[in-house]
Amino acid sequence: MSQCRTVLKHLTENDHLTSMQAVLVYRIPRLASRIYDLRRAGHKIVSLPAFDANGQEYTRYQLAA
Repeated sequence: MSQCRTVLKHLTENDHLTSMQAVLVYRIPRLASRIYDLRRAGHKIVSLPAFDANGQEYTRYQLAA
């Protein structure tokens, strides 16, 4: 399965996806690039800022409602 299809499948079955999840679960090191590809293909994906327990900011991607 291609990385884009893997990301899209995860987003349709789950609430969101982060870069860390993509690397650890799917071994996709450049999630932002795959999100860019999916957006160019017409998929509506939003980027939401989030913060971990230490205040470090990261991005959560999810399909637009």
